[in-house]
Amino acid sequence: MQIDKGKISGIQFMFTVACFIQSSSLLTSFFTSITKQDSWIVVILGFVMSIPSLLIYTYIMKIFPDKNLMEINNIVFGPIIGKVVSVLYLWFFLTLSALNTKDLGDFVQKTTMQNTPPIIILVVFILLCAWAVRNGVKVVTRYSMFFTLIAILIVLSTIFFTINQMKIDNFLPMLEQPKMVYIQGTHIISTIPFGELIVFLMINPNLEIEPKKRRKYFFYGFIVGGLTLLIIVLRDTAVLGNTIKIFALPPFETLRLISIHSALSRVEVLLQLV
Repeated sequence: MQIDKGKISGIQFMFTVACFIQSSSLLTSFFTSITKQDSWIVVILGFVMSIPSLLIYTYIMKIFPDKNLMEINNIVFGPIIGKVVSVLYLWFFLTLSALNTKDLGDFVQKTTMQNTPPIIILVVFILLCAWAVRNGVKVVTRYSMFFTLIAILIVLSTIFFTINQMKIDNFLPMLEQPKMVYIQGTHIISTIPFGELIVFLMINPNLEIEPKKRRKYFFYGFIVGGLTLLIIVLRDTAVLGNTIKIFALPPFETLRLISIHSALSRVEVLLQLV
């Protein structure tokens, strides 16, 4: 297997991390169905709880600047146990990719391409990803800044279009749920997607950044992506209120409510770009 030797800049890395987190906006129902109108609180808690993990990731990137996660496992655990640990990580990445691809395929099929067999949509996505990976990490990350800024623009514009439907009362009652609800919600958001950021150790050798500066770009991307996710949850809660718990795709339902004098509707299709 040929190892990719391409290099990416700190800015590309930062926006790739942000884009990775933003892509999880489709899966907010994992915790909004549990924490309801207090979902924005667990996003903040999950963000804070994930900082120690990121400090560990970036420390590993600093002391092993030319090694990826698999190579680091071999060094730390030895050639035998290290390979076992690496296989477990690869299995995790594979199952995670499969589940995310399935979620995206189901979303596209049910919302915009109802007459298209799901397998066709999934195959197209997989082939596109395979093409990008075959062309190297530079191709995969080249447009990360573009997609991140487009996502932010869409989120901010949808806030403007739904502001007339937002109610401050939708955030009430606040902090009146059982403690276990907040613990469970925080655990979910700190693992999906924040905990998944360990995947970026796979491209550690491809970073054209000084080892001491890698933490800075990693955290900048983490902040941009985390703030985007927080704003999305705040927007959805302000519009949907406590009913946010019944929707499988709260961001989609929020965008469906946008209608300005019948001239601007069906805005939910923009969710596929976020």
